[in-house]
Amino acid sequence: MMLPNVGKADRIIRLLLLVSIVSWVALQPSFTWLELILLIVGFCLSYNVLFSRCYGWAWLGVNTCSLEERDKHRAG
Repeated sequence: MMLPNVGKADRIIRLLLLVSIVSWVALQPSFTWLELILLIVGFCLSYNVLFSRCYGWAWLGVNTCSLEERDKHRAG
């Protein structure tokens, strides 16, 4: 099982980016391939926000969780 590797600040930034992307796509008069790609990116961001896991970060060896968050997830 993959441990969370996305910290609180990173999750907030991703949530704001997700809201911006979805709002922009919703306001477009037509649905093109660009909107489809942005919705796929938005889906990935929503997964990151909800579960605190980013496979890209794991692949690169990046962990933005604080030490307290890491300890909490390892213990429970």
